[in-house]
Amino acid sequence: MHRESIKSIFNRDINGMVPHTHSLSHLISKCKLDDSLTGAQSTFLDKLQPMNIEARYPTYKEELFKILNFAFCQDLISDTRKFQEWIKKQL
Repeated sequence: MHRESIKSIFNRDINGMVPHTHSLSHLISKCKLDDSLTGAQSTFLDKLQPMNIEARYPTYKEELFKILNFAFCQDLISDTRKFQEWIKKQL
């Protein structure tokens, strides 16, 4: 969800090949949006990043499942919606 919006910004502003990465922070940096992030948004990316990468690899799934309780997931969903709205405003 976020990657597609960030990729749209990359294509608009950089007009080049989007890097093959799962790192949202890397894409944000390449789009030169990292200076626009609030502290809360940066913290959110730090919290979201491991799930974006580690969930793809079976060896990390057990560790990931340990932190995914109901409250954590509810916060993550809420923060994801807020971040998505911010990204849309950048488009």
